Amino acid sequence: MKNILVETAEECVPKKERRSKNKWMTQEILSMMSDRQKIKKRDSQENRDADKLIKKKCRDAKETWLDRECR
Repeated sequence: MKNILVETAEECVPKKERRSKNKWMTQEILSMMSDRQKIKKRDSQENRDADKLIKKKCRDAKETWLDRECR
């Protein structure tokens, strides 16, 4: 059973949206990362494919962000 203080805090305090420290990180990449965490087998091909896709998206997003910042 939860503590009354914890229950009250959960009701009153709004939950913060998950943000990254990196300014170039998009919400799409963050959701892909959380989906990757749900994969049970860490050594599976599914996990490796998800990792490759996330890394590619990160590279593209970072380059796009840097181009915008340099202009």
